[in-house]
This record gives sequence, C-alpha cells and structure tokens, in this order.
Amino acid sequence: MTDAASASTFATAGSLFVDFAKMLVPAILGAALSGYGVSRWKNREDGVEKRVDEMCAEIKSLASEASAYWLTPANDDGLYLAQSKVSATMTRVNGLLSLLSPHISEHARREVAQQASQFLRDATGDDFGVHNRPASVLKAANAVLAAAQYTVVIRKARMLDLLGKPGC
Repeated sequence: MTDAASASTFATAGSLFVDFAKMLVPAILGAALSGYGVSRWKNREDGVEKRVDEMCAEIKSLASEASAYWLTPANDDGLYLAQSKVSATMTRVNGLLSLLSPHISEHARREVAQQASQFLRDATGDDFGVHNRPASVLKAANAVLAAAQYTVVIRKARMLDLLGKPGC
C-alpha cells in the first residue's frame, strides 16, 4: 500500500468518524438533558407526594387526638394535655397544608381549604377549650369521619392535578 492510499483511507475513516460523531453527540446530549429534566421532575413530584402522605398521617393523628379529647370528661386531669395535643397537631397540619398549597391547582386548593375548615370545625367543635363541656361520643366520631373525608379530598385533588384535570 502506498502512502497516498493509506492517507486516503485514513481521511475517509476520519470523515466517517466526524459524520458519525455529528449524529451521535446531539442524541447523547439530548438524552442526558431530558433524563436530567425527568429526574428533577420526578424528585419534585416524589417530594410533594411525601408531603401529602405526611399531611394525611397528621390528619389521622389529629382525628385520634380530637377523639380522645372529646371522650375525656371535663373534670379529668388530662384534659388540658389532650387539648394541647389537638392544638399542636392542628398547627402541624396547617403548616403542611401551606407547604402543599403551591403544588395543587387553584380549584383544588379551594376544595381542600373548604374541607379543612369542615374538619377543623368537627375536630374542635363549639365547646373546644370550655372548662365545663360534656364529653361527647358524637363529636369524637365526627372528628374521625371528617378526617377521612379530608384525606380523600387531598388525595383526589392531587391525583386530578397529576392527571391534568383540576376541577373534575
């Protein structure tokens, strides 16, 4: 083989490599960037789902605390502690709701806020904190039922937003 022939073969191989690289680099770059974007989106959505799960657990805890409060007689020594537990758990639920609000649609936010209001009314009632209020099985049961409804509304709102169907 002559030097001219080997130079021609090398130039052809080099040209093929450059052409191949021109096609491959954008594909690899696009795949890497889209993978990065999808990964960031997935991490954000996983974080929101974690907040939803936390919130639902806190709502369940609040329902248990409220039920215990409403079943405690007014003259019981543990009443003020039960009242404090309800108030503390309400604060955690409200804090988690404020973290979750930016991640749900406006319509879903209104629906969740309406159900939150109903839940807090049922959990704390009109005699919450009153020193001589009677124990109430009905209020204890209503707190648990309202908590279940509240978690359903939150999960439904989140699922509809993920499906792109807010307000259905």
